[in-house]
Amino acid sequence: MGAGIKLAAENGMLALEPAEVQTENVQQLRDLRNEINQTYRAASRSEALRDAVIRAAREMPPVLVPAGIEHNPIGKRTLVLCIADCHYGAEWTVRGLRGETLNCYSPEVFCARMADLL
Repeated sequence: MGAGIKLAAENGMLALEPAEVQTENVQQLRDLRNEINQTYRAASRSEALRDAVIRAAREMPPVLVPAGIEHNPIGKRTLVLCIADCHYGAEWTVRGLRGETLNCYSPEVFCARMADLL
């Protein structure tokens, strides 16, 4: 017995004779059927998408990762400078509680900061 039929039977929504069928019960069964169909469609779409992604990934050429670049140490220490989240192209100003400028973003500010680092 399917889940929908079992649920309908447990709630007294199955009628044995046409005379026993009530409009309310018929509508509840329709709603239940629609909900079950919607769930199955969503699961099928998800499975189809997952299969398409797996198939596309398998058809891709292998990714070749080149060997790392060897660096000759200049001395006993090495400096690593990480530059991330530069906000290039963003234009806004972050102000403090008293209206003071805490930080500023714009292409000009970005260029000036990179020049300072260089």
